[in-house]
Amino acid sequence: MRLVASAIATVAVAGLAGCGSGPGTATSSRPPAWAVTPAPPAAPSVVASGCLTWVTGSDSAAALVHVRTILSVRDARAPQAGVAGLVTVSSIDVVFLAGRVPVGWAIQATPPGNAAIVIGNGKVGLTAVADGIYLSGRWAPDCRVVRVYWLPGDHS
Repeated sequence: MRLVASAIATVAVAGLAGCGSGPGTATSSRPPAWAVTPAPPAAPSVVASGCLTWVTGSDSAAALVHVRTILSVRDARAPQAGVAGLVTVSSIDVVFLAGRVPVGWAIQATPPGNAAIVIGNGKVGLTAVADGIYLSGRWAPDCRVVRVYWLPGDHS
């Protein structure tokens, strides 16, 4: 009887040894919950193509440079700033070219009346105007839009 009791005690101790609560031992039979951080929506693509430019009032100090370009917006998704699939374009930067050489800049040319243009996915024409304060170098009839300033959503 003593031998049987000793064998039962040995099995019980060996069984309890596998149930430790020290480091490296599981305390739950469920797998650990993974922390998932939701990713923000990807930024839309806002690309300018083509550039046409002209000057009005070139003989006065109030000369204005006008720039016409086509903006293409892709991947504008909701919710962005609370408005589904829209971006607001506030201004553009343009380089004036003689041949392929940059000769001047129009920085932050804005839509007339400083009214932001709001567009969704697709293409839209944009005419922007820059006055003498935002011009450097010299004007040339060839141009390229080098930057489009925009925010997701309707900010008009």
